[in-house]
Amino acid sequence: MLRTLIIVLSTFALALSAEGQQCPFSGITLNGFGTGTGTCADSVLNASLDTSACRVDFDFQPEPFICGNVFLSQNILLVGASPLPQPFALSNPFLPGSNLYVAPVQAFGPFPGGKASLPVPPEAILIGQSLTFQSVPFYFSTIPFPGHTEIGTSTGLTVTLN
Repeated sequence: MLRTLIIVLSTFALALSAEGQQCPFSGITLNGFGTGTGTCADSVLNASLDTSACRVDFDFQPEPFICGNVFLSQNILLVGASPLPQPFALSNPFLPGSNLYVAPVQAFGPFPGGKASLPVPPEAILIGQSLTFQSVPFYFSTIPFPGHTEIGTSTGLTVTLN
């Protein structure tokens, strides 16, 4: 069932929701976990449901302009079936303290800045189903000149369709 759900979501992530079908979801339940890393502030993943478009909108905090000369340039969104039993510590090129909280089965992106959206198939059978997400933010710093990219990780987020 989960494999089918992942395949369905992967397929629909590249297309719009079916025309004429009403989104059967009334909302989503979120369960955040872990600690994110960032250049000037921790990266936190949040989500909301847009029922008019039948999609989940993701928001990466902090916003694209973080501090000084550091910008959030893009994010990759990782999707997994559940959180890992224990965080997996990541090393170079990731920022110190970066952990993988999700066993990814699919990656979407890159998405510019701090936003991403994934369409959800308007199928009532998905009510009660959960997926776990984590973002991999890419920060661009202009100091020292000429600049460089730093890679962090966000908090993990389990999203359940209601």
